Amino acid sequence: MIPRLIYTDPKLASVGRSAEERAAAHSSFETLTVDIQDNVRTICQSDQRGFARVHYGEGGRPLGATIVATEAGELLSGLTLAMTHNLSLGDIADTIFPYLSRSELLKRLGDSYNRRRRTPTAAI
Repeated sequence: MIPRLIYTDPKLASVGRSAEERAAAHSSFETLTVDIQDNVRTICQSDQRGFARVHYGEGGRPLGATIVATEAGELLSGLTLAMTHNLSLGDIADTIFPYLSRSELLKRLGDSYNRRRRTPTAAI
């Protein structure tokens, strides 16, 4: 896993294959996107531009990710670690992140994944 970071404003960070590359290889995956606007830290700092997107396969294992945000490089580190060590988005959801940090965006990705995999009865 070799992460990439482009120093634009906001920054663009990615790791793994893009959705287009996975589709061309006929790889099965799903995509989650979380907007950064609801993150308390970004609200406090008046910098709510960006999103995090992850492509995942069986068992919620991340296959690729893109983050557009002021601190995109730092945020991508958690997803790169998960991909390198075969952790799932559920594992990320189980992680406790410091409150009032941008890294809570990763927890939101994991929580979004967990909400998708619940049965309709459990979602009530």
